[in-house]
Amino acid sequence: MKTTLIKLNNWQVKKRQVKAKPHEILVLCPRCLQNHTCAQDLISDVHNCKHCGKCQVTELVKLCDELGVNLKFATGGGMAVKLVRDPGVKAVVAIACEKELFMGLLTTIPKPVLAVKNLLPHGPCVNTGVSIQNVREALLELIE
Repeated sequence: MKTTLIKLNNWQVKKRQVKAKPHEILVLCPRCLQNHTCAQDLISDVHNCKHCGKCQVTELVKLCDELGVNLKFATGGGMAVKLVRDPGVKAVVAIACEKELFMGLLTTIPKPVLAVKNLLPHGPCVNTGVSIQNVREALLELIE
């Protein structure tokens, strides 16, 4: 059911042809994308990344800077919902596990959110990954 809702949501956002200016788009990431040994504070500023290459944060920062969109990391669902509900945010690309995406989509309606499932090479909640190409494609769907 979760997978179906996520696919249906993404289809609906694309069908509506939701568009926003780059500065009105948020890429929302879970903290688990950051390598678990990293001490950098990405919650306050993603540009604190030291580009060590142990995770994909460098690639996400580069992509978001290139396209002019906002990139934020959240420590949990409550913080994520707060970031999405910001009135300056018109559209979102949310990266998370299926469970978190499902719950997030339900709590942030009617904000347009394209959901990108993260990769779990080490299991849930630790050193996860994401297809940068899928994130890029989602962003290009939203940028006006």
